[in-house]
Amino acid sequence: MNIDAPATFFNTSEQIAVIGVSQNPKKFSRLVYENFKQKGYQVIPVNPHATSIGDELCYSSVAELPKGIQKAIIITKPDQTDAILNEIAQSSIRSVWVQQMSQTSNTQTIADSHSISVIMGKCAFMYTLPVTGIHAFHRGLVSLFGKL
Repeated sequence: MNIDAPATFFNTSEQIAVIGVSQNPKKFSRLVYENFKQKGYQVIPVNPHATSIGDELCYSSVAELPKGIQKAIIITKPDQTDAILNEIAQSSIRSVWVQQMSQTSNTQTIADSHSISVIMGKCAFMYTLPVTGIHAFHRGLVSLFGKL
């Protein structure tokens, strides 16, 4: 994806699978999920150990997701990411955001081999509009000085 892609990846009119969302409301993946919901994004939780997240039905795998979802964000430990990408390759998802620190040295190669557009090494909080708080400040620094 091009340099402008992070700013346009998240669109409130599209469904986004949030893969790795935690049942624990204090965990980072759950904070991302709740932030997306509060901002009007159509998020679909995926966690193999949960049947619901809050009051939403939670899918146990990418294969169980409704057909037609085009985007996903992966917020997992790195040792799970590449297997999830291989599962995504069998779905309709073609654009994936791999939350910073979730990628491995093989993630880009796997995505490329399956023609999946991928964004890695960036924090989703800095791109889900409206960006507020410390994330807005951090985004401003990145805009001003380039990659930190």
